[in-house]
Amino acid sequence: MPVRWYERTGSDGMREPDGRRSRGLLIVGVLFIIALATQAYWLPLPARFLIVSQEAVPTDAIVVLSGGSGSRQELAVALASKGYAPTLVSSGAAPRLPGFEQSFAALGADYMVSLGAPREAMILLPDTTSTREEALACQQLVQESGLTSLLVITDNYHTRRARLTFGKVFADSPVRILVAGAEPAWFAPERWWQDERSLLTVLEEYATLAVYLTRGWL
Repeated sequence: MPVRWYERTGSDGMREPDGRRSRGLLIVGVLFIIALATQAYWLPLPARFLIVSQEAVPTDAIVVLSGGSGSRQELAVALASKGYAPTLVSSGAAPRLPGFEQSFAALGADYMVSLGAPREAMILLPDTTSTREEALACQQLVQESGLTSLLVITDNYHTRRARLTFGKVFADSPVRILVAGAEPAWFAPERWWQDERSLLTVLEEYATLAVYLTRGWL
């Protein structure tokens, strides 16, 4: 008897055995249960991948990248007060807001002065609007000042992109670059998917990494 068009068949005209379908569903169910049971181990991995902070060592200058909530400046001043560097470099252009003209570089420098850093130790890079521009500005700075080593300070979730970006810009330079990560109180790398700000930060960082990669900046 010919098979009617509305009857479902397998590739050989036979229905799929119920046993095979049941085994497939069982495997999927087991894998789902394993994923749920081990989520505490694999869910933090995307945030951990972003964090590649290096141990701070004495350098010619400490460079504080623009952004963050103050933890970068606090770490920089703490390291400078311990003799890690005689010079502090504050970076960042002014935000594009009506009536707001002061740069992030100046704001960061003011905050570091309020924490006890000497004003005369400051160098400002007030025209940088991205990590790549900050790396290029630092490249020009070392060429003009003769600095031979930089300790770059940023937030921990930004350390991978910062290291790759500075590494690319200084690839043919003898200048030593280290990147140390501050730990902002609000960022939760072990539960980033449960906190809205941490979630958006991780997603944004991966999106920016993708942009930098496609443009050849890493």
